[in-house]
Amino acid sequence: LVPILGGDVTEAVLDSVRTLLAGAGDAEVVLLHLPGAPEVGDAPPSPAAGAPRWRRLAAAVPTGHVFVDAVLGDPGRAILAQAERFHSDVI
Repeated sequence: LVPILGGDVTEAVLDSVRTLLAGAGDAEVVLLHLPGAPEVGDAPPSPAAGAPRWRRLAAAVPTGHVFVDAVLGDPGRAILAQAERFHSDVI
């Protein structure tokens, strides 16, 4: 489960998920948008940088192994609820 706070993920998150995926053949990735949540980490990429990092991550996951969702509400509660919903092993 990859929470997307402030519209994108950080470079560190992008690198960590790529590393996890490299060792997990049939892993599934849930990208969870949390509109209105405060930004964390590095600044979002400029439009000149291309696609947002979360879109690059989604493109790197095999077809059928990525799910993108958005939920409103308290970010902490939303993340925990979605982790339970998707039986996530890693957040």
